[in-house]
Amino acid sequence: MTPSTPLSAIVAALASQPSTWISAARAVPVAVACAVLGTLLGIWMVLGVPDVLALETTIALMTCGIGFFAALAMDWGLRRQGWWPRPARVFGSAVVIIVAGATLYAIPDHPDARLFPYIYWQAGAILMALYYALRPPKEAPEEKAHLIGWYAGERVLVSAAMGWGLATLLGGGIVVALLACDELLGLPVATEVYEIVWVLAYGIVWPMAFLVGATQAMPEEDHERPAVPERTPRWIAVAVTWALIPLALLYMAILYVYLVQIVLGVATDWGSIAALNAAYLGFGVGAHMAALPLARQGNWFAAFYRRVFPWTVPLPLLALAWAVWIRLFEYGITEARGLLIIAVIWLVLLCVAWLLKGQRAGPATPVGLLGILLVLGAQGPWGAPELSFLSQERALRGLLDQHGMLEDGRAVPAEDEVPKEDQRRLVHLLTYFHERGTNYRIAELFPDGEITAASRARALDLDVPAAMTTQQTLHIYADGAREVVPVSGFDTLVTVSFSESGERTAVFEDVASVTLDGTAVTVTLDGAEDSASLTLDLTPVIAAAFAAAEEDTDGEADRIGDRSLSLPRDVLTVETEGGPDGASARLAVETLRVRHDGVADGATLSHVSGTLLIARP
Repeated sequence: MTPSTPLSAIVAALASQPSTWISAARAVPVAVACAVLGTLLGIWMVLGVPDVLALETTIALMTCGIGFFAALAMDWGLRRQGWWPRPARVFGSAVVIIVAGATLYAIPDHPDARLFPYIYWQAGAILMALYYALRPPKEAPEEKAHLIGWYAGERVLVSAAMGWGLATLLGGGIVVALLACDELLGLPVATEVYEIVWVLAYGIVWPMAFLVGATQAMPEEDHERPAVPERTPRWIAVAVTWALIPLALLYMAILYVYLVQIVLGVATDWGSIAALNAAYLGFGVGAHMAALPLARQGNWFAAFYRRVFPWTVPLPLLALAWAVWIRLFEYGITEARGLLIIAVIWLVLLCVAWLLKGQRAGPATPVGLLGILLVLGAQGPWGAPELSFLSQERALRGLLDQHGMLEDGRAVPAEDEVPKEDQRRLVHLLTYFHERGTNYRIAELFPDGEITAASRARALDLDVPAAMTTQQTLHIYADGAREVVPVSGFDTLVTVSFSESGERTAVFEDVASVTLDGTAVTVTLDGAEDSASLTLDLTPVIAAAFAAAEEDTDGEADRIGDRSLSLPRDVLTVETEGGPDGASARLAVETLRVRHDGVADGATLSHVSGTLLIARP
C-alpha cells in the first residue's frame, strides 16, 4: 500500500460499495437485470432443471449473456448520439435482447446448431460495447479525441479484469472456508453449494464490480469523464514496449519466414496455417491499438510500430486469404471456417480504413468493424450457419453424384466400391447435418425411415468404422427417491454396477456370477451350467426410454441426442420367469446409460446399476 492510498480511503470505498452498485444499476438497469436473471438461471441449473424446461433455460441463459453486453452497447451508443433519453434507451435494449432470444429459440434443438450463432452474437455484443467505449464524445477536441476514447476503453477493460479478479478471490475464499468447515468441523457441504458460490461470484459480483468501474469511465455526462493523464501510466508503457510490440514483431517475422519457405518450396501446407496466421495478425492489430498513447507521447518504438505495422499486413493477409480459399475448396464452408472468412474480410476493411483515413482511424475502428461482422455473420441468409448448410449440402450431393449414388433425386448405394477417403467424407457430411438437427434439409435424398446419420450411412452401404458414426447417450434414472425393494420370494439381494470402461462380470461367491451381455444381464447361479443361466432382458426398458424421449421432442426422433430423463420404477424393473428348477431373478435398475444413434435398434448399454434379487432352487 502506497502513502497516496490511505487506509481511510480504502475503508470509505468498501463502505460505499452498496451505493455504487445501486448507482450502476440505475445507470444500466437492463444489463443488471440480465446479470441477475442469468445468475438465478445458473443456480436453477445447478439444483436441477426439469427436462421439459431444459431447452428454454439454456436459451434464456445464453440470451442473458448476450443481453448484458448488448444493453451496454445500446446505452453507450445511443447516449453518444444524443438521440434518446434513458427510458427510451432501456426500451431499445430490451427489444434487441428479445429479438436475440427469439432467434436463438427458433434454431433447431441441437447444441451444435445453437453454439456458433451464440458465439458470434456473444463476441459481437462484447466488441460493440467496447467499440462505443472507445469512441470519443462528439464534442471532444479533434487533437485529443482518440486519446479520450482510448483511455475510456482502457478503464472499461481494467474494470472488467479487476472485477473478474475480485470475483475469483471472493469465490475462492468462500470455497476454502466451506472446505475447512467440511474437513475440520465435520459440517458436510453439498457439491451444489460450491457450484452456487461460483455462480454468484461470476454472475453477480463480477458484473456489478465491472459496471461500477464502467459507469465511472463512461458517465452519463461527458464532462464528468476522468481527465486524460499527462503521461501514459507506467504499467501500460512497460506492457506495450516490453511485451506487446516485441511479441507482435516476432509473430510477424515468423509469418514472413514461413512465406519465404513456401516461395522456396520448403513448406507446402497452406491450409493448416490459416488459424495461426489470423491469430498473429489479430494480435498485431491489438498491439497497434495499445501503442496509441505512447506514440502520441513521443515514444519512438511505439510510433515506429504504428507507422510500420499497417504496411506489413497485406502480404500475410494475402496468404491467409489463399489458405482459407484452399480449405473452402476442399471441404466447403463451416461455422468455424466462417470465423476465418470474417477475419479476412475484417483485415481487408481495416487495411482500406488505414489507407484512406491514416491516423484518423482511431482505436475504435478495428473493434467496431469486427463486432459488426460477427453480429451480421451469426444468422440470416448471409450468415455463417446458412452458408455452411448450403456448402455442405452441395458437397454431399457432389460426392454422391461423383460415385453414381444418385438416382431420380434419391441416394442409393454405389455399384462400384467407393474409396475409403470418400466414404469417410460422406459419413462426415451426414454427421454434420445430424449434429445440428438439420437432417430435414437432406431428407428428400433418403427413405422416410432413415432419419439419422448412422442409418443413412448404412443405407448407402458405406464401409466405415462404427466410431465414424455419431454416438449419443440417453441417461436414464429411476423416478423419485429410492424406495424399499420388495424381497418376498427371493433369498439373495446384491447391488450391481457395470460400465463400458470397467468389468462386465461381477462374481458373488457361493451365490452367482452376473454379466452384462449386450442389452441383457445374465445371472449364472453358483455351480450351475451356462445353459441354466437366467437372462434379464433390458430391451423393454430401452424401448420405454426412447418412447419417453420422443415424447419430449414432439415425436422427432432425430432430436433425441444426449438427454437425461427419469422413468417410473416399475418400468425400470425386469424379471425372469420360468427359470431352471424354479430359480428366478429380478433387477430394479437405478441408473442406465444407453449409447445410440437416434433409434432404439442397435442401441447399446454403457452403464447399468441397480439392485438384483435372486431366488435359488
